[in-house]
Amino acid sequence: IVYPGPISVGIEKPMPVVNVKYDSKHTNSYRALLEQVQELVSPMVKILRNMNTPSEFELYGQEEGELDLTEVSRIASGLSGFYMETVVERDIDAEIHLAIDASGSMADYKIGIAKKIAVVFSEAIQALEPHCYGNIWSFNSHTICDYGKPSQNSGFVEVSGGYGNSDTHMLAVVGKKLIASKKRRKILFVLCDDGPDDMELVKKLSMQLTARGVIVVHMLVGVHGTPDIYPIELLYTNMEECLEEFGTLLQTIISHIK
Repeated sequence: IVYPGPISVGIEKPMPVVNVKYDSKHTNSYRALLEQVQELVSPMVKILRNMNTPSEFELYGQEEGELDLTEVSRIASGLSGFYMETVVERDIDAEIHLAIDASGSMADYKIGIAKKIAVVFSEAIQALEPHCYGNIWSFNSHTICDYGKPSQNSGFVEVSGGYGNSDTHMLAVVGKKLIASKKRRKILFVLCDDGPDDMELVKKLSMQLTARGVIVVHMLVGVHGTPDIYPIELLYTNMEECLEEFGTLLQTIISHIK
């Protein structure tokens, strides 16, 4: 299945997109990865679930005019006959996607840690559903894989690294899906260890996605700096550091998109 991109600047030929279906054969691999990151997942899930629970408080007062002490006494005693409004906070309404670089430089060790990061992401999104939706992807210059919504049966546990980078095609494909989302906030995390296939085109695509309400956050591992390619760049020394900090990053962003 080929998804046409939302933006066509410089992209002459669409990248093939493979929908990887859920399969129970992936469950054991997922659970094994989850066990390895459980110390990171458990406190994060607890915080996110509390964050996702709407909190309410009441505002009391009189409709208008000078202060009426009789209404003040009614408020204090809980009697009727005064103005009251219920205010609801923590209204999370977001769709967040994670796209993993599966090029050759990410093979073996790095892609193994990336799968653990994807498990942390999966557990976070599942803790926030249905107020927050998510999707996991992998990409290289050969194929873009769509693993769908987080699940213990997701095929991302089998992803391996190979071929070159293709950030431009990934941004077009994933960007289109996020643009179509009915959620109020839309965020795309891109996990990679190298620069894009076309720096200028990635800049244009990222700017166009930002203009359409999609926030693109690049998590760059082992990269010491970039010439302002991406709108938001987070630099990590290694994959372990990225894994350790990813849950906190999710909590911080989700707490600010309400």
